[in-house]
Amino acid sequence: MSRIIYYGKAQQARLDERMWWITPPAAASHALSGRLAQAQKALSRMREIDPDLRISNLAELVPFRAAQDFSRYVEGLRQAGLPE
Repeated sequence: MSRIIYYGKAQQARLDERMWWITPPAAASHALSGRLAQAQKALSRMREIDPDLRISNLAELVPFRAAQDFSRYVEGLRQAGLPE
């Protein structure tokens, strides 16, 4: 049996705010895989949730142990269109 879950706009907004952290890796992954339309869609949603998000403030929000991993992540988000 399948279940259909309906979220009203208010419930969806709260869910989006709690789940925002999923969107940046999705945007970077899509961009690095050449799926720019999906990357830009994810980035647009991410910017709705956090309009102040920039490449310049990613380091304080996203912990990476390896510098090359962070660089690759930033490159994906840059390709997706995240401003500096």
